[in-house]
Amino acid sequence: DYMIAGRRIITRRRGLVHGGSEQQYASRPCVVHGRLQGARDVWPTDGDINDPGAAVGGVLPQATRERIALAVAEYREDNYSIAQHAKSARRAGLGLDEVSKARSFTSSDPKEAALLVFLKETLDPEGPPPLHLHEEAREIGWSDEEILEAVAHLALNEFQSLIASAAALPQDQGGPRALPPVA
Repeated sequence: DYMIAGRRIITRRRGLVHGGSEQQYASRPCVVHGRLQGARDVWPTDGDINDPGAAVGGVLPQATRERIALAVAEYREDNYSIAQHAKSARRAGLGLDEVSKARSFTSSDPKEAALLVFLKETLDPEGPPPLHLHEEAREIGWSDEEILEAVAHLALNEFQSLIASAAALPQDQGGPRALPPVA
């Protein structure tokens, strides 16, 4: 069982357990975990998988992870996650102007803005993001490890928004109405 966006979501995979003379089926949890090309864990198995905002390890600062989460939540029109991540972003030190800008895949910080533009294009269903956006993110100072981790956070937040929608989580958390409009 996992907690996604404050709701218990049961994700089980059936596995065959051999015991004695009979075989029994047992459920064991699926794990959201992995490594790609030397990138650190985005969601370590020994971390708190019950809190989507608590991904530990990796190299991205918490403020960057919250910017990504806000952008994805706005892109998916997920008011539940917008409210959740706006609070987390404020705790991570982002001002209201940065929270607003992050919701539209931008930032006052040129380095953060370059990464967010690349990630926005990554969500485009028409194909891969233009290569020049990846190159711009690298030129401004993002390493391949950081970019890969950012794409992983993009996917995790997309998953969280899908679960929030499928679980019909309350859309009136009281947070987005108190936020400034999207920049």
